[in-house]
Amino acid sequence: MQAYTGATNQIHIYPEQVENLSVPDIPLSEQQRIVDTLMRQK
Repeated sequence: MQAYTGATNQIHIYPEQVENLSVPDIPLSEQQRIVDTLMRQK
């Protein structure tokens, strides 16, 4: 992580670093099930 920080200690992420990143497309019903489960754990 250190290599990505600048003088302000903010991380710089460039398009080339994330262009092949896979983001799952989770159905809304599954997202809601996850939220419900987490809310019950509080």
